[in-house]
Amino acid sequence: MVKDLNESKPNPVFTKEKGLMLAFSRSIQISEGLFYATDGIHEIMSGENEKMILRPIQVLEKGIRGQSSHHIKVNNGKRADAANSNVQIVESAVIPPDYNGVVLKYSIRFLPHALKPHACNDSKITNSYINLAREYKKSGGFEYLSQLYL
Repeated sequence: MVKDLNESKPNPVFTKEKGLMLAFSRSIQISEGLFYATDGIHEIMSGENEKMILRPIQVLEKGIRGQSSHHIKVNNGKRADAANSNVQIVESAVIPPDYNGVVLKYSIRFLPHALKPHACNDSKITNSYINLAREYKKSGGFEYLSQLYL
């Protein structure tokens, strides 16, 4: 016999009166990266880091005049001045001469918050996530995840 979904009892977890509250905390924190120029791309690929000469890549800020489309608009009865451009700040970086590669160095921290929800008002859902994280850990999922970042 096929059960009619309309006749089933509503799940008390998802009723409008109760509402489900489920929140997670960030568990992977990555620092800002620093770029270095290197003189040998083959050393990077082979992992022979002791031979590499690293030189920090300088990041420069410069102002540019972007396209201005606001000169058509009228503000308080006055036309906006078409001579005023849309000034923007952009960053640029150039690898120094005699260098042919780039290395990015950063730090990463894995925090224990991934093992359970930060907050949840239903213990069945909390326990389901805890069991899922436990099985993910047993199957090597966290090791695989860390290899994606390292």
